[in-house]
Amino acid sequence: MPKKTAGATNAHSLAAGGSLSRFKEAVDENPELLFQKDSNGWKPIHEAARGGHVKVLQYMIDKGVDVNDRTNDGKGASPLWWTLQYFPDNHPAAELLRRHGAVALPPRGHQG
Repeated sequence: MPKKTAGATNAHSLAAGGSLSRFKEAVDENPELLFQKDSNGWKPIHEAARGGHVKVLQYMIDKGVDVNDRTNDGKGASPLWWTLQYFPDNHPAAELLRRHGAVALPPRGHQG
């Protein structure tokens, strides 16, 4: 399992854990959690994407999150790029993100 991002909030931890019911409960109480950044500019969608959590990703997409949102205040990678660092190209999370217009955007200046 991927490491927890530094400065992660409860929403980030729940998205990384992959439990849709727990994540949904938290968002129902505070919808702004969907868009909350951690100290590295990660949002919960990046954690769910990195963990390959399809149900959590679908819920976020249904709630209107940006599938091409980049970490690190726009200088980092997109959710699909993070998914592909941990899973094969045909993983259901990658396919879901692509169906919703996601592009694998690497961090700016990334070589490789």
